[in-house]
Amino acid sequence: MVDSACSFLHELSYPEIIDIGVTISRIGNSSLTYELAIFKFGQETASAQGHFVHVFVDRETRKSTPIPSEMRSALRHYLSHGIT
Repeated sequence: MVDSACSFLHELSYPEIIDIGVTISRIGNSSLTYELAIFKFGQETASAQGHFVHVFVDRETRKSTPIPSEMRSALRHYLSHGIT
């Protein structure tokens, strides 16, 4: 992970039941950007919103590496457009 952020908009507390929505907002050459939102159960307004960027790394060289084509094809199913 090379970047992450979360904005807390409304209070949540344990043991509340929550719903979490996650989508991929960008597929790069070697990275994925995920967007997420956390909701109180049954609510339509997010209590928190955030993102994180995952970079694919070669285990031996420890350098970024392109996302394998088969994985890229499977991930496109989860790609969203127009996220604000």
